Amino acid sequence: MALRTRVKINNITNLHDARYGAGMTVDLLGFSWKKDSMYVQNPDKLYEIIQWITGPSFVAELDENLLPIPSQYQNFFEYVQTDDETMLERISSQYLKPIILEKTVALPAHLEYLAEIPLENVEMLILKASAPLWNQAWKKSISDLACHIPILLNFNYNASQIAEITQEIPIVGFAIDGSTEIRTGINEIDRLAEILEILEEE
Repeated sequence: MALRTRVKINNITNLHDARYGAGMTVDLLGFSWKKDSMYVQNPDKLYEIIQWITGPSFVAELDENLLPIPSQYQNFFEYVQTDDETMLERISSQYLKPIILEKTVALPAHLEYLAEIPLENVEMLILKASAPLWNQAWKKSISDLACHIPILLNFNYNASQIAEITQEIPIVGFAIDGSTEIRTGINEIDRLAEILEILEEE
């Protein structure tokens, strides 16, 4: 079993999502390391999940506080992620790990700004948008930006549009938000499962 593109699942909060993603051979699993994260409040909850996972690389999703990661957990994370491009140099020196930059954009024209940001410390860019339309303007702007940096796309697209996106735009893959655990072991994973099944190689 393999996926046709790289995939990151964002904000893993439960073992079910982590094991499902690993079983579907996703590349990256993101864990929030922000001020209100359950892992910051109780780091042992992180170990309760990752001890069962092999395969994907783990990503520490940071906020502007750049909270320290306890030494016993630092080696679990292979990447760090931020949404603040002004902190890239500081993050690079503090964590000494490859950086993923996530940016939310509202219009295709906003991507022109991203093309001007120094991205030498960034290994991948996640583009996130709530735009309901997936049109030619987005395709062209993302294709132009993809010439400068590997892109994971996290748009409000329909799962049925994925084949079109992968054929027409030179992105390296997709970022997908993790699901909510309704109760222990029971998750809403419809969108996650639908996208991964479409990306699965036959």
